[in-house]
Parts: sequence; structure tokens; C-alpha cells
Amino acid sequence: MWQVVAVLLLTACFARCLFRCLQPEDPKPIPEQKTEVHKPQELQAQETTPYDAVLALESLGDFLHTGHIKFLQKAESTFKASAEERYKIVSIVGLFDKGKTWLTNRMLGTKLPNGKLCTTRGLSFLWVEDRRMLVLDSAGVQATVSYRSDRAQTVQPILDARATESLVFDMISRISHHMIFVVNDFTWFEQEYVEMLHQKYVQGHHNKELIVVHNLRMTSEVEEARELFFRQIKSCYEGGVSHINELIFTADAGEGIPPVHHIALCKHGSKAGNKYNQENCKYLMQQLEHRHTLGSKVILTELLRSELARLVPKFALLELAPESQPAPPSSLTVAYTDLTQSPTDFKGGPDAGRAWSGAYSTVGEMVLQLPGHGAKVMLKTKGVISPLGEIIAHDVSFDPIVNMFDKTTELGVERYIRVECPDVDEADIEWEELSNGVRIVIHKQKSIDEAAVQPLQSFPILQHHGRWEKNFNFDHADGRFDLFSPNGEPYGFDVQRGVLVVKLVKSFHARRGKLCGKKEILPCASSMLVLNQVPARPPSPSVASEISLASSHWVPA
Repeated sequence: MWQVVAVLLLTACFARCLFRCLQPEDPKPIPEQKTEVHKPQELQAQETTPYDAVLALESLGDFLHTGHIKFLQKAESTFKASAEERYKIVSIVGLFDKGKTWLTNRMLGTKLPNGKLCTTRGLSFLWVEDRRMLVLDSAGVQATVSYRSDRAQTVQPILDARATESLVFDMISRISHHMIFVVNDFTWFEQEYVEMLHQKYVQGHHNKELIVVHNLRMTSEVEEARELFFRQIKSCYEGGVSHINELIFTADAGEGIPPVHHIALCKHGSKAGNKYNQENCKYLMQQLEHRHTLGSKVILTELLRSELARLVPKFALLELAPESQPAPPSSLTVAYTDLTQSPTDFKGGPDAGRAWSGAYSTVGEMVLQLPGHGAKVMLKTKGVISPLGEIIAHDVSFDPIVNMFDKTTELGVERYIRVECPDVDEADIEWEELSNGVRIVIHKQKSIDEAAVQPLQSFPILQHHGRWEKNFNFDHADGRFDLFSPNGEPYGFDVQRGVLVVKLVKSFHARRGKLCGKKEILPCASSMLVLNQVPARPPSPSVASEISLASSHWVPA
């Protein structure tokens, strides 16, 4: 036993001596290794594909306030925005955070920044020179708005965002040769947007076919993808499935109406993604290549300028100086100033680095031009866009309260329309009789001359003014309602204590008759009283002469 212990002790001593011999005489501490840290902007610049040009339109309210929108371009870009070239514009739109930039990367093999922390701002353009294609990427609809701006006290941020999105959406739909709408779950709200865009094409007689890409980014299994696509598309629309695979569907919109194409993509790298994504992206690119093959000759800056000049007056209220003559909203114009001779580095607001990092230069500006010195322009607050975001052609900041009700009397059913319009003269009210109803138009002037008074600091002057109109069309199933009595007198059209009151009466007499010859008319007994009376509307002199001439041919029943 003692022999084993001796061997162990000798071994330990030998190991200790060997360790001391190998150890350096003056050991130095090992220096700590430093890891090179890249700033987020530097890392993004190294790993991502930059946009070639950006129209820095983030807020319509800011544009009306400052009168300038910067047009930026990457220093290394070969795209010539102010030169006429032939290409096609492909726009990718959709609601916020639906995968628009991700789709661009999948289609073109680019590395545009995408993800929840990367938000596209303004109108960003990517030039694909070998395909003669300009891809337009925009901020999503319903993106988060900021209440920290200095102007948030004067312009409601949500109202400004809705107006900006509506203007951009309308602009994109007009300038694009192809438009791709990206959705996820394809809710009814997204369906409404798709239908609205499709109707724009139909009503404008544009020969464009809308493409809807369903980004099934959380779907990994093949069967789940098939079931979701069937539930969202095949069971909701008439049309046919492509021979390529079951995640490509063309919806039939009717005879002579452009169809809508639906294409689904699944989670990248999953079983479903590996089965469908590459094939469907290839099909999508073929759709873009084969339609509008040549594109058209475009000067991008001029195209954007003309669209802004067309749309901005619909969203703006123009106030001229007191000594100036009244001017219509069309007096607002937009000009483009070329700064390519002396481009300046882009310097935006405090968060400009998040929007456009890298070497972008301001090569031009969209400039809002007002008619004359002292003119002011502001964002309309009412009557511009629908809850869906569609532009309504309505020049109005005056929105009166309207009530309508029926009242039964001895004479029958009377229908009243009451419009509250204080400080409105009778000369500012117009009407027009419809087939079964009435159209009312009110022009409300400013009751206070703001240039001639001094407002108090704590009590700013608030005035409703502008043009308001409404069509009151009644259902024919409820009967016919007349504005005039049989003798031609109006039943009621008056302004009482700032309230316009219009009275209509339900007609119970049907006008009937039969021909006794080429010129003789024999009325039925039931309508004899009505036919022998004065027409409901005073006739023109020519019509009156015809009535007097034809009156000799009336034959009693």
C-alpha cells in the first residue's frame, strides 16, 4: 500500500516542477480583446440595398405649411429622374406592416431594409436597370402617427395622416403601369381597399389588371396554406385556379372588366414556402414583364409634379389677402426646382436618420406656389376623404346639421327637410328638383371680416364657411314626393331663424290617359282633375304654347 502512495507523491512533484519550468519568468496579463461594434446605420449601409431616389412626402400638412418637398437621390445611382426615359413603374402598396418591402426583396433578390423596425417613409424608388423597371415602395396605410410635432396643436395628426395617405394612394394608382396590393389575412377592410382600387381602374377605363399578393408569412405547412387560400379567395370570388399551382387564382370581375389576380406566398424557408414561393415569384415577375412590355416615356419629376398639382387643391383651403380678388382652389400650383447643379446633403428633422440613412443628396424640390402675396393655405378638415380613405370631390368646410321627418295631416303625408344654416342669405341657397327628391346647395360666406378686426389672444376666430351640397333622393317604394302643388306654387321653401325648411307632399294622384287619335288625348276619369289643372312646374313659353295648341284636342271622358 505504501508503495502506491509513494508513486503518487513522486508523480505530483514531477508535474509541479514541469509546470514551473514551462511558466514564463515575468507573466503579463492577457490583453482584453475588443469587439468592433458597428453603429446600426453603418451596419444597415453595409448589408442592405439602398433606394435610388426618394420623394420625402411624409405629411401633406407639412407641405402646405412649408411649401417644399425634397427630392433625394443616392450619389451612386445611375437613375436619371429628370430625364425622359422609357420604363415601367411597378408600385407595391398595402396596409402598414404587411410585407411590401419583403415582397420586393423576394421578387428581385435585393436587400432593402425590412422588418418591424424598418419603416419605409415617403415615396421610395428602386431602379432595376436591366429590366427597365422602376419599383415604387411607399409607407403603409394606417401607419402610426406622431403627436410630438410642434404642429400637432394646429393640425390633427390623424387627419393629416389620412389626407396624406389618400393623396399618395391616388397618385400611385395613376402613375403606375402595374400595382401590387399586399395583404395578410385579407380582412373585409383590405377587401374594400382592393375593390376601391379596382373600381378606380374600371371607372377610369384604365387597361390595368390588379395583382393581390397574399403574404401568408405565418403559414409553414402545405395543407394549411391550401386551406387558407381556399377560405380567403376561392370560396369568396368567381374565377379559376392557375395550372401552375393551387395558390394562384384569377377572379372574374365580369364581361369587359379587367380581372384581379391573387397570388399567395408562405413563410420563407418552410415546407410551404419551399413548395410555392419560388414558383409564384417567378409567375409574378412574368406577369410584370409580359404586360406593358415597353412601358412608356417618363420624366419622373414632371410626372410627380403634375400629380401633386392635380391633387393638392382637393385637400387645401385657400385664403387670399383682403385686398385680393377671390380665387378658386385651382389657383394653387406646384413647380419643380432642379438643384442638380449644386446638390445639397439631406438634413431633415431630428429623426431624419431613421428615414434616409446614407449618402443621399437633395437634387430638387417640389414647391407650392400661391396666387399672390399674403395668401394662406391650410388643410381641409371636412368633406375631403371617406372613412375608407377615398378622395371625395367636395369643397366644403361648412357641414350643417340636417334633419328629415314625415308629418301626417288632413291633406296627406308631408315630408320636411330642415338644414341648420345660420348667417346664410336666401340668395346663397340653390335647389334642383330630382326625379323623386331635391338637391340643395348652400354657399356659406364668412360672417366676420378677419382682416378688419383684432381677435383676442385667448379666443381665436372660428368660422365655418364654404360650399355644401346634398342630394335627397327618396325611395320610389315610399311614393312620389312633389315640391310644387298642382297650381305651380311651392309647398314650402323658406329660411326660418337660420334654418332652411323644405316641404314636400306625397302625391296620391297617378297621371294616366289614352290616345283617341294621333293628336287627341282622352284622360281617364280618375285623372281628369289633375290633367285639367295647371302643370306642377311652370312651363317654358314654347311648352306653354304647345299646351294651348293641344288643349283643343282634349275630349271629356
